[in-house]
Amino acid sequence: MLITIGVAASFGLIALLLALSGARSGQNASRFFAAAGQFGLVLYAVLAIGDTYSIGTLLGFPGSIYADGGFAALWFCGYIMLAFPIATMLYPRLWRIGQECGAATLTDLFRHRFNDRRLDLLLAALLFLCFIPLGTSQFIGLQSAFNLLAGPDAPRGVMAALAFSGLLSFLIAAGQGMGGAARAAILKDVLVISAIVMVAGAALMAGAGWLSPSHQGVTAPPEVFHAFTPSVSGDLFILTTIAVQASAFCISPPTLAAIFSARHVETVRRGQIWMPLYMLLFPLLGIVAIYGHNHHIAAARPDDIFLATAQALLPAWMMGFVLAGTCLAAFVILASCSITLGGVVARSVMLEKIVRQQIRIGLATIAAYLTLSLIGALTARHLLISLNTMFYLGLAQILPGVLAIIFKWRVSSVDLIRGMVGGLASGCVLRFGGFNLYGLNPAFMAVIINLCLCCWAAGRKNK
Repeated sequence: MLITIGVAASFGLIALLLALSGARSGQNASRFFAAAGQFGLVLYAVLAIGDTYSIGTLLGFPGSIYADGGFAALWFCGYIMLAFPIATMLYPRLWRIGQECGAATLTDLFRHRFNDRRLDLLLAALLFLCFIPLGTSQFIGLQSAFNLLAGPDAPRGVMAALAFSGLLSFLIAAGQGMGGAARAAILKDVLVISAIVMVAGAALMAGAGWLSPSHQGVTAPPEVFHAFTPSVSGDLFILTTIAVQASAFCISPPTLAAIFSARHVETVRRGQIWMPLYMLLFPLLGIVAIYGHNHHIAAARPDDIFLATAQALLPAWMMGFVLAGTCLAAFVILASCSITLGGVVARSVMLEKIVRQQIRIGLATIAAYLTLSLIGALTARHLLISLNTMFYLGLAQILPGVLAIIFKWRVSSVDLIRGMVGGLASGCVLRFGGFNLYGLNPAFMAVIINLCLCCWAAGRKNK
């Protein structure tokens, strides 16, 4: 175990040094929060594309296959695949609009188009709240990793490790802003891809009898998963989830911050070419989940199956690579999300403050976000895939406003506020009220209600 921890800790230190290296951002708030106009193809790609694959994907995707036989995998892969063409159409337009108004965050676009402080405050509050589940899922993934290493008899050690993880994420975020997070993201992507390839390769070799696992498992019969029976409600859920999450995925504030960081629109276009290659990771994660289920790998929770399989098949030094990739997947996502939220709050709530105060307010926001996400991880008991759907429920309510900016719809800020409040309220009621929607995703229904409220209000004024 000491070898595993030593290897993982070494990579964590390297990531921190990468984040702190490079030229200082000085007192330029736009560069600190969004690295505006600094990134070439590599740094843009690891932020806008690579950060899609967080610890929620690394652990949640195989966990969902392990738990339900692959139902969640259908919409999980589907919405990311649909996001490719949507992003290819939207991102160049968003980059040009951002260049016109000097945008560094998503809320800068709304301020340029609508210039309504009430809308700015609502957006800042909504983004902060809906990103809490995303941060929570990162800490839950870290908790799974630390529990696997320390065992159930070391809760204080796990708590200390989680607190240290939050501190490391803060240092990555606070040191050089988005530029530092991007440099750490390069190492994160290399380690995550290597970890997935190593564990999936070991699972294939063990399944073929070329590798002897360290665990004593009993092979399950061929029908390892309970049958997935197609149904109208199941198909409706998959289709509506793909539609709403693919659209919301493309307007995520960290992704837009990455778009605004690109030096040229061609950087954005060329980056999208590489985006589908990341999909190769999903079959490999599926192999790990199937092997773990077939061979009865002991996992306390379904989301633990990736790490449990790695621990059963890999030597300690290779497990160190896997643990490092898992932890960095969380650290970098937490850092980039908190930096973006810090920029949203500082530039929306305290717009008239001087730049130095903006950065201070941003750092306070980063600390608050990491603290609340950690508290959420210690109190929540959800599958990572469930937290993913809660994140998109809130984020999707911004979609009508972004479309209004891109396509210059004749709606006012008041129309958007009505739509966002109505859509979010109805989405929460549908999500937690136990209503029978015949399979329709509550977030999809909430966006439809949001659009209807916006169009109705705008139509009344234009008569």
